Amino acid sequence: MTMGESPMKDQMPPEAKDLLMHGYLQAPGFALMASDGMQGQPPVNGDSVALALGVDSIEEAEKLYKDLSAGGSIKMELQETFWAHRYAQFADKYGINWMISYNKPM
Repeated sequence: MTMGESPMKDQMPPEAKDLLMHGYLQAPGFALMASDGMQGQPPVNGDSVALALGVDSIEEAEKLYKDLSAGGSIKMELQETFWAHRYAQFADKYGINWMISYNKPM
């Protein structure tokens, strides 16, 4: 899904419409997710990768979010989105970037 194809397309600058918002590759026991960074936001060494956890319940998302984000910096609070019952982005107290997602059925 590109940024221009997403429900958030009206919030994106025109030059971002062809950027990848959500790419997903799944194989048995393995999933890889990817997205482009927003234009105008240069990559920072050590900040260009995030670990993504897919969970099976709202409760699991809430517990992991609380535990992993403690002492870190929140980029996006745990909340409902158009693709997930719960989703969050944050850096833990060690500076490691995380995404937690309890996805809605596709």
